[in-house]
Amino acid sequence: MFQLDAQLAADSRLIASLASSDWLLMNDSRFVWLAQVPRFARARLLADLPKSLRDEVRAESDLVVEILRSLFNPDQINVAQIGNVVSQLHIHHVARFTDDALWPRPIWGQTPAVPYREAEYRDRLALLRSHF
Repeated sequence: MFQLDAQLAADSRLIASLASSDWLLMNDSRFVWLAQVPRFARARLLADLPKSLRDEVRAESDLVVEILRSLFNPDQINVAQIGNVVSQLHIHHVARFTDDALWPRPIWGQTPAVPYREAEYRDRLALLRSHF
């Protein structure tokens, strides 16, 4: 049975559940940082998913990349599955800007997160939810 990893749950809030994945907004106000979590128990890599589900996950990822482009007009969008800290399969989608706090370095594990203020978190979630 699928269950969201406790660390992911603690570090994010649900934006939406699409056909194959839950989409989370990570709690770091410096970045537009989403995590896609395919609902498939014990998966660590995309390669662990059945091909049909893997194709659905990739299609959802492409859709969300387009949402990020249209809403935020980023200079780049980083899409990566890392899994060094949280082994449950999750795919990061981060809208990056040349003037962001860590450009051009990766954001993972570089500095402590700067949590959203509650009103900002709610506003960002509402904006994203309106496009899912």
